[in-house]
Amino acid sequence: MGETRWKRPWLAMLLGTLLTGFGHLYLRRWWRALGWLLATYATMVLFVPSAATDALISQITNTDALLSQITNFEPVSVPIVDVLPLLLVGIASVFDAYVLARMNNQRVLEQQMGIQRCSNCHRPIDPDVSFCQWCANPRDEPSENEIS
Repeated sequence: MGETRWKRPWLAMLLGTLLTGFGHLYLRRWWRALGWLLATYATMVLFVPSAATDALISQITNTDALLSQITNFEPVSVPIVDVLPLLLVGIASVFDAYVLARMNNQRVLEQQMGIQRCSNCHRPIDPDVSFCQWCANPRDEPSENEIS
């Protein structure tokens, strides 16, 4: 497995805000991004009325009208109650990308400090013992790359 790199949580949030799943793509979580994209699609099909979906898509695809609305600060004419489930899924996706980025950074910090975790229970392992003191799982032997 390759080296884990430091990620910016604010960038994951910003990308996730632009389009659902983009924050997860930045974090290189391909399946999770696909899952959020499918969740967004399922929410749109199951919970958002088709009239609201059609109106929203027509407003977004008409670039001249969209630019006019943005420059004149006009709100989108779709009722917020109709697209609320879609907004909730989007907010949950952004929050998930932020949390994943923070967890990634915690792992990077632990790697830099030399903290090892159990492969079974994921708790920190005492380096002096050959098993996990929490779950008694035998500790994996370090590979040749880790020793040198």
